[in-house]
Amino acid sequence: MPIDPPVPERAAIRVGLDNLTAESVAEVARHDHKVAPLDPAIAARMRPSADWVEQNSGLIARARRDGTTPPAWYGINTGFGAQAGRGALDSRFLTELLGRNLMASHSVGAGPWFDLPEIRAAMLIRAQSLSSGHSGVRPDIVEALIRMLNAGVYPAVPRQGSLGASGDLAPLAHLLLVMTVPPEPDPGESDDGLDRTDGEAFVPADAKTADHLTRDRVSGDARTWRIVAGEQAMRPAGGKIALRAKEALALMNGSTVSAAIGALAVADASALLEHADLMLAMTLEGIRGFRDPFFPHVHRARGHAGAERSAARVLAYTAGSTMLDPGGLDVDPARIPPQDPYSVRCAP
Repeated sequence: MPIDPPVPERAAIRVGLDNLTAESVAEVARHDHKVAPLDPAIAARMRPSADWVEQNSGLIARARRDGTTPPAWYGINTGFGAQAGRGALDSRFLTELLGRNLMASHSVGAGPWFDLPEIRAAMLIRAQSLSSGHSGVRPDIVEALIRMLNAGVYPAVPRQGSLGASGDLAPLAHLLLVMTVPPEPDPGESDDGLDRTDGEAFVPADAKTADHLTRDRVSGDARTWRIVAGEQAMRPAGGKIALRAKEALALMNGSTVSAAIGALAVADASALLEHADLMLAMTLEGIRGFRDPFFPHVHRARGHAGAERSAARVLAYTAGSTMLDPGGLDVDPARIPPQDPYSVRCAP
């Protein structure tokens, strides 16, 4: 008896090298498709802007020693909003504390938790966006997000309480608390008032100790989770990471969670359309219908590309079928009139 050849394993997603599609986001989010380590070429692409931030952070510390006033660099040594135009911070620790306070102040989400696929999609999309190298973020940050994806880290992120126009600030702040540690003060500086809040994440649990339940979208099978501190959840991913100046702002200031939800919705819509075409082809066979309404020239004349694709799929599904009327492009239908119900012949 012949043995089927093994199905080749799909290549891991390469952040920064592969263009993400709704389908590839869904594969990583819902089916634990692996993400490759960050390519050295992408790391090299990210370093110039990160080095620029690091260089100017050093100038801030030097200005403090020299008793001069450094320039105001937004998000590095300035406040936000109306406070963005004035340099107010004069040490490395304070520039990193600014990012920490930004995360802590925006970790105010409420309501039910996001499901695991939505959070995984958000982490992948954030890594992809930052990999362009325009945000002043070190490659270490993207590498940490990739490790979290491959280790299955599930940050606990509430669904409600964000500003989608400026960025998904609240949900991304919750995610960031899970993956980061507070900054350490320089010698002679006080850490009084430093917010050391640890984020929260979910790990698998039995039903008796569960704090959270999710269900498989296809099978309906339940998965139960319990909340743990971010420090514990990050151990399989190599531990937490310390953020430098501006990195918290770069990580939070994006509509990433909205994009994740949208990508999964688009993937679902695409799958529904493909299944609808398959069911249409099966219905056409069930009623021993006609091919005529699905011929390419019919839909080219109407100029609707989506309808043309749908009709082409139906013809492909029914190619060689002996159940349909034998009429074709060059053969008149065997039955008259060649009209199936509108719901079938107008479905594309």
